Amino acid sequence: MNPSERGEPAGVSGVRKARGALRGAAIGLAGAAAVAALAAAAVWPLWYLATEHTGVYTLAASAALIAFVAWSILAKLRRRGGAAADRPARE
Repeated sequence: MNPSERGEPAGVSGVRKARGALRGAAIGLAGAAAVAALAAAAVWPLWYLATEHTGVYTLAASAALIAFVAWSILAKLRRRGGAAADRPARE
């Protein structure tokens, strides 16, 4: 449908499309800026610890790795134990 059939002056629908495109670009740019800020907020303390306090960073990274491995093993054991209890015995 052309703009004159809707009672709009010529070019109004084009302006609306451009405004929508600019709004989408602005939202995308704001989202990218938010992601960059969050990434910097997460990475900067790790970088600082790794470069200025290497002993603390090594200890924290090792503790995190050990905790993750222990959690992973325990979660797998729980899944196996729960699945075995739910299954009927084989004949």
